[in-house]
Amino acid sequence: MGAINNSLPITPSNPPKSLQTKLINLKYPSPSPSSQSKPKPQFPTLTVNSSNPQQTTPIIHTHTHTPTPPLVVWGSANADIYVEIDRLPRPGETVSAKTGQTLSGGKGANQAVCAGRLEYPAVYFVGRVGEDANGRLIGEALEGGGVRVEYLKGGGGVPTGHAVVMLQSDGQNSIIIVGGANMEGWGKVLEEGELEVVRNAGIVLLQREIPDYVNIQVAKGVKEVLVKLGSKGSALFESFDDGFPNLFINNAQDIRGQHVAFLASFSSPSVIFKQLSIMFALPRLFVASFTLVLPFFPTGSFERMEEEGDVATAFTMARILSNVPISRGGPTSLVIYDIHALQERFYFGDHVLPCFETGIPLLKRRLHQLPDAENISIAFPDDGAWKRFYKQLQHFRML
Repeated sequence: MGAINNSLPITPSNPPKSLQTKLINLKYPSPSPSSQSKPKPQFPTLTVNSSNPQQTTPIIHTHTHTPTPPLVVWGSANADIYVEIDRLPRPGETVSAKTGQTLSGGKGANQAVCAGRLEYPAVYFVGRVGEDANGRLIGEALEGGGVRVEYLKGGGGVPTGHAVVMLQSDGQNSIIIVGGANMEGWGKVLEEGELEVVRNAGIVLLQREIPDYVNIQVAKGVKEVLVKLGSKGSALFESFDDGFPNLFINNAQDIRGQHVAFLASFSSPSVIFKQLSIMFALPRLFVASFTLVLPFFPTGSFERMEEEGDVATAFTMARILSNVPISRGGPTSLVIYDIHALQERFYFGDHVLPCFETGIPLLKRRLHQLPDAENISIAFPDDGAWKRFYKQLQHFRML
């Protein structure tokens, strides 16, 4: 976690605009009052065709300026407490730090300041801080970076989120995060004024340091989503007014002959149809090969019938994916992570080549890195999960 390295002095008697709760309509964004200057005059362009001797009257083209839609960062803001130490303290031990300082940080705030320093025309940050010194520090740093802070709000008796970053002499670091207002400062339903800034944005950036239900509400307010397809193409996900998808694959000609991989998201039923539409279109663009990566197979736990009338939706999803068109390179390579039951490979047809992978080795590696790795116990939600994963986790105590 990096910090915004332009912290300003804290002046409690003169709190910045970061703690104001004024809402504005951003259909036509205006520059920050702190950086407002006289607008540059717009003059018509005079064009004279010198190759035409008959032309005696200049041709005048008037260019009108269309405001660039704002960039909106919706996310976390922390006060990062940096300490430099030789090594981490042992249990019960106290060590002295070489230096220590508090700087503004957080993934969301860092993104906003980066955009502001790149002189994007209008950058807004939407976040939550406490009514404390750390909240004022963050507000001042954001404004100093050219970021609009009308939607940075404090209050609710929750302190500003902060992190303790311990930097060791060998370059290793350890970080402890206290969510604070980042996690507890949001209402269950977001304010209409905040959602309006998203609807009128040209770019929206999210992170995972605020509650998922907040990110989901923000994502639903975004008009379009651009998904990169390697270095050549991208897919534009939009919606019509009735909610049905309006999809377009940009630079379709450029991905011809390319090996294309698509990282799909079946996170909710509302997005599956959009994702399937792109999956079925890409192999037909004369690509050299098509690989479909599915980190989450949502219906995998319902793969069998226990009584007449049960619908095995895992089989339904497998049949749909089995009909993804073949590409120039042959059947689609379908990579699925941590599917519920390995026998589900037999649900897929011959038009796809299912490959089942697992992220358990990454989980085990992270668990072994924990200070109390010897005291970890693994609990399984059901017998199916135990049958699927217990052999890979047998080094830990199981409940």
